[in-house]
Amino acid sequence: MTPLPPARDPRRATATAALLVLGSCLSLQFGAALAYQLFPAVGAWGMTTLRLGLAAIVLLLVVRPRVRSWTRSQWLATAAFGAALAGMNGFFYWGISTVPLGPAVAIEFLGPLVLTAVLSRGIREWAWLIPAMIGMGLFTMDFVDQMV
Repeated sequence: MTPLPPARDPRRATATAALLVLGSCLSLQFGAALAYQLFPAVGAWGMTTLRLGLAAIVLLLVVRPRVRSWTRSQWLATAAFGAALAGMNGFFYWGISTVPLGPAVAIEFLGPLVLTAVLSRGIREWAWLIPAMIGMGLFTMDFVDQMV
C-alpha cells in the first residue's frame, strides 16, 4: 500500500489557489483582448483554432503525457473535452466579435459568479461575492444605459 503524502499547510494551499485563480482571470482577460484584435485577420473560429492549438502545444511541452498508452475511453474523454472547449471558446469569440468586449466578458463571468453564490456557505465567501455582484450590477446598468 502506498503511503499518503504529507499534509500541506492549508494557508499555503489557499494562497496558491488564490494566485492560480488570479492568474486564470488575467489570462482570460488578456487572451480575450488579444483575440479581439486578431478577429479581422482570422475570425472567431480561426482564433479558436489558434488558441486551442497553442494550448495543446504548451500542454504537450509542459506535461508531456504518454498518449501511446492511453485507452480508448481516455481518447474518447479527451476528444469530448476538446470538443467542449472548442465549442465554448468558439461561441465566446463569436459573441465578442458581435458585441463589445466588456459586456461579453462580463456575461461570461456571470456563470462562475452565480455558481459561487449558490455554493457559498460562509460569511467570508459572501464578503467577496457581494462586491463582485455590485460591480456586475453597476457594469450591467452602464451597458444598458449605453444601449438605450
